[in-house]
Amino acid sequence: MKAILVYGSCYGSTRRYAEELSRRTGWPACPVQDHPDLTPYDTVVHLGGLYAEKVMGLGWTAGNLPAGAKLIVVTVGLGDPAASAARRDAGIRKQLPDGTQAESFHLRGALDMKKLTLRHRLMLKAFWAVTAIAAGKEAGSAAGRSEQADYVNFSDLEPLAERLQA
Repeated sequence: MKAILVYGSCYGSTRRYAEELSRRTGWPACPVQDHPDLTPYDTVVHLGGLYAEKVMGLGWTAGNLPAGAKLIVVTVGLGDPAASAARRDAGIRKQLPDGTQAESFHLRGALDMKKLTLRHRLMLKAFWAVTAIAAGKEAGSAAGRSEQADYVNFSDLEPLAERLQA
């Protein structure tokens, strides 16, 4: 098997996972912004930050996937991977060309509100407000969310690393 790790990372969590997975597998890791040549690979693992159910850079990777290559999508987001998996997977399918199949894995990332762009900060605060309202709480309770958190856990890569070595 000839494989590559392609990643889209805005704030660094996804890059950290990609570099660690590269270390474990020996496969090259390349930022999607570098537009790597995917033609020599029969397996492409795309790791991408998850923003409003869209995986960063996945559209480019899926659009440049060699014919017959296997695609594995790894999302990195703040939410618990066990929650909303169906919604995340539906978001992934929307980004893939018709007929493209992909396995998916989900990992938790990190948050530092001071490093977020204004757009991402506003989107996150709006999401927290909507989530609070849906849970029957006051919208202002979203302000109580953590300004900084790091859920990156390299041991969560084990199932993916095992799958890739199979």
